[in-house]
Amino acid sequence: MNRNTSIHEQNYGQDEFLDALNIRSDDRIEEDVCNILLKDKDVDASKIEVSVKDGVVTLAGTVDSRETRFAAERAVVGVMGLKDIQNKLKTKKIPKTFSKRLEVNFSGSEHPDQE
Repeated sequence: MNRNTSIHEQNYGQDEFLDALNIRSDDRIEEDVCNILLKDKDVDASKIEVSVKDGVVTLAGTVDSRETRFAAERAVVGVMGLKDIQNKLKTKKIPKTFSKRLEVNFSGSEHPDQE
């Protein structure tokens, strides 16, 4: 390590020095991703698990909808140091009873407003 590098590390700290070189630790990337998801109004981050390995972010867990699944991914795309995103989020399944009610209502055979 040359003298300039050690001076920068002393003045800014290791994380800030690595940020200046566009090299980010997995912990730092994970912290940024979690903060972004928590602040995003389109994403309920309470059921999302975040992990980072070699700059690759993995989002796992269950969300309410496909829109939320993709919103979570879009929210973190610009995180500095991020190399890739593995979106393993699953969407909640519609309960069968609700699904059957939708089929009946959309088929028109038993619409509650029609008598």
